[in-house]
Amino acid sequence: MDISQDPTIVAHPSTNVPGSADGGGHNTDDTRRCANCNSVGHDLAICVGPPGFDGAIHGCPCCNTILHTFDICPRTTTMNSDLIYHFLVLLRGRRAPISTRRGYLQMAVERAPSGFYPWTRAFATLVEPDIFQTYDYSRDDPRALPVDPATRNRSAIVRNRRYVLELPVTDDQLNYLCGVYFEGGDSMDSSSSSSSSSLFLP
Repeated sequence: MDISQDPTIVAHPSTNVPGSADGGGHNTDDTRRCANCNSVGHDLAICVGPPGFDGAIHGCPCCNTILHTFDICPRTTTMNSDLIYHFLVLLRGRRAPISTRRGYLQMAVERAPSGFYPWTRAFATLVEPDIFQTYDYSRDDPRALPVDPATRNRSAIVRNRRYVLELPVTDDQLNYLCGVYFEGGDSMDSSSSSSSSSLFLP
């Protein structure tokens, strides 16, 4: 795809534009329109949600578009690992993950600890919708968002990363996964994971 023909693409700024927020938590001085939720005041790279049915944000965070994914974006071919980590981990702290086949949680455990990490897909599907609608993007403070026990910190990711589902799944698989996830708490037990190995990354 020629991304120059995509009218939704905008350059992603390094920070939010400061300003006041309206009643829905959107920055009234920021004219960016998010390709994911269609709200003004932020872009897809930092959009809290809602995610797709599989718990991921489907689109490209560096181009602010849903017309192509991060994995097939031509711009990623010139990105170094630090910039990829920035888009897939640092900008996604306590938010639904970007849909990708890259091992972003493996990236996380190989680097110095960060204050916030992406939610797992299973957790993202169960976040209350009002969280997505009322989050204050003018402050953009991840501490206001729910904590996913499986990715609450680097140590939790080290324990749980091989059980975290990263690939797209069907509705039935996702429902089963959510049941396994919440029975296991913040660390999956071996009996749960062995009975559903086809749903988890090895």
